[in-house]
Amino acid sequence: MSVEQAHHAGPAVDLHELSVSDQSGGIGNADSFVAAGDWRPGFVGITVRLYDRADDLWRIYWADNARGVFDPPVVGRFTDGVGIFDGDDQHEGRPVRVRFRWTHDGTRSARWEQAFSADGGATWETNWIMSFTRED
Repeated sequence: MSVEQAHHAGPAVDLHELSVSDQSGGIGNADSFVAAGDWRPGFVGITVRLYDRADDLWRIYWADNARGVFDPPVVGRFTDGVGIFDGDDQHEGRPVRVRFRWTHDGTRSARWEQAFSADGGATWETNWIMSFTRED
């Protein structure tokens, strides 16, 4: 899978290396990506997504080589083809709610958005968008 482009709280960034692997037994999947170009040279991140069959929930964990620890998970599910995942975190030392939103346009592409809320979820500010295309 390739990341065509990522938009964050700044200019668009081309990212090129993303690998995804399904975990056996339906437990979930994991990915890793490496930033390309001048944006944060050497930056590497990993995501681990675990599926809880009993509660029909996904828990999504993120870590990167800047800190070397997993962030608190966002938790949610897919409903009618849209995935919404929420959790508590910190941004620049302040508590925030984090929301991931996954959508797709057919079977070969997907879109991921991250938003923060500093007011407990009353309002959201989208600060990162990535578009993905499946490569065979």
